[in-house]
This record gives sequence, structure tokens and C-alpha cells, in this order.
Amino acid sequence: MSRVSKVWQGAVILVALGVSLWAASTVFPPGESERRPAPKPTGDQYDTRWTTFEDATARFRIDYPDNLLMLSQEGPRVTLSHSIPHRHPDPCNLRGDQPAILETLTDFHVQMEVIGTGFRETVTSRQDPQFVQEYLFDDRLKTVPGFIDEVRIDSLRGYLITMGAEGCGVYEYYFALTETDTLVVERSFIPEFQPIVAGHEEYLRLPGIIRPEEERRLFNKIMSTFRLLE
Repeated sequence: MSRVSKVWQGAVILVALGVSLWAASTVFPPGESERRPAPKPTGDQYDTRWTTFEDATARFRIDYPDNLLMLSQEGPRVTLSHSIPHRHPDPCNLRGDQPAILETLTDFHVQMEVIGTGFRETVTSRQDPQFVQEYLFDDRLKTVPGFIDEVRIDSLRGYLITMGAEGCGVYEYYFALTETDTLVVERSFIPEFQPIVAGHEEYLRLPGIIRPEEERRLFNKIMSTFRLLE
């Protein structure tokens, strides 16, 4: 091989190497989050900075990891959430041929509120008449496995109603606190992680997400700290 050929061969290698380094360091636009710098991972070692939320309007106290979850409040209703930037079709909002587009993927969303009514009155006000007639008896619900289940989280005892279809919906919890106070908690499905949703395995591989097993662990740990304010 001539000296000129060797020079050209070396130049090609250097150019290829430069292109590879450029591609590895380039930030791509939304929708290609697998190529963006990864958000901070989650897990036990990343949610150790727990803080206490206590509010007279909400009438309760809880602990939560403020370096992982965002807390917001609207009157007595408190929301805890977490999301990462990821542009993708909304699995729960199909209109016409094109679904709505979401700019973020929400992998944790819980709302809780202390309602100033007893268990029966609270359930009656939130559920349709047919549900009340078929499943509500005095201050208890008729259990139907997978639909209405008894649930206990530390000192909280109550019922879990699973409402949803095709991977979209909500888990609704009812906990009788006193004769005149009921805690209602709504824990959203994460449709992107449901097997029925196309591409769910790709969503589960996104960096920085709270995986389903971690979401359940966090929810139970947070709810175990709930205390009603006097």
C-alpha cells in the first residue's frame, strides 16, 4: 500500500471517529428521549430525602420524598406526581386517526383528600346509583375480587375500587377515618406501562422512570405515614 493510501485511510478513520463522538454528545429534540441525557434514576438510594407535609386545610400530615415527587395543593386536595420529558401519543385519548400528543410521561400520580362526611355518604356522593344499590351495605362494600377489594395500609383500613378499561383508569381508595371523615385517594393507572398498550416495553426502558413495582412501593410507604390532624 502506498504512503498516500495510508494517509487517506487514516483520515477516514479519524473522520468516522469524530462523527461517532459527535452523535454520542448531540442532544436530540423531544420524542427521541432515549438519546437525551438520562434524568436522575429512581430507587431507594435516590428517595432518601423525605420531608413532612402538614396543612390545616388538607387536615392531614404525610411524609414523601421531595427530591423525587412534586407536591401540589388545591384547597383540601393534595397531589403527588412524577414525570419525565418524553413526547409520545396519549394512550387514553384517541380521537380520529391521530391520537393526542403528550410532552411528558407521568409515572406517578396520586391525589388525596379528606372528605368531611361519613363512609356511606362519601361513597354515595361519588359513585353512580346502580353501584350504590348493588355494592354498598351500611358502612361496608360488597367485595368483588379485582373490582372491589378490602385494603389495609398500616393503620388505614378500607376499600379499593378498580375502575378502568384498556389500560386507562384509576384506583380509588376509601378509608373511614372517623364517623364524619373519610379519606379518598385516587391513584392513576400508568397506561404506558400496561401490556395492552403498544410499545409498553420501550416505555419501561426509558431512563429516569419510576417502574411499576417502585410506584407501588412508594405509594404504600407514603400512605403508611398518613395522620389525620385533630
